[in-house]
Amino acid sequence: MKKGIIKGFQVINGEKSYIPDETLVNFIQDWLHIHKKREQLTLEGKELSPEDKKKLRALDKKKVDYIDHTIFPALANLTYFFEAMASSTRLANGFEDELEEILDPRKSKDAATFSGNSMRMSSMQFRSNNFARL
Repeated sequence: MKKGIIKGFQVINGEKSYIPDETLVNFIQDWLHIHKKREQLTLEGKELSPEDKKKLRALDKKKVDYIDHTIFPALANLTYFFEAMASSTRLANGFEDELEEILDPRKSKDAATFSGNSMRMSSMQFRSNNFARL
């Protein structure tokens, strides 16, 4: 699987924001679209076209690739990071401001402010304090 270019952070509306990999954003949109189409056709008693079935199989393979090569490694890194913070007061103090920015639930209202078209999830929707949004 070809990885997209990591863009790092950008400044959007005066705030530091991180942009997810655009290939992941596009994959999520394509996956949602084909599954919605399949559900609608099933309700109508129809099936996907051979071309759409091929696309569905390819997206299912990509799903496994993204889970194995993008999502799980990111989760492993986050798990290690937070376990290290929990086990070392010095480390936690050194990252105190960044952890507050990421995790502070009082910032969730700002983090939930999305830009772009609400009909399509956009990489522009993700702000620097993503965890506070959850």
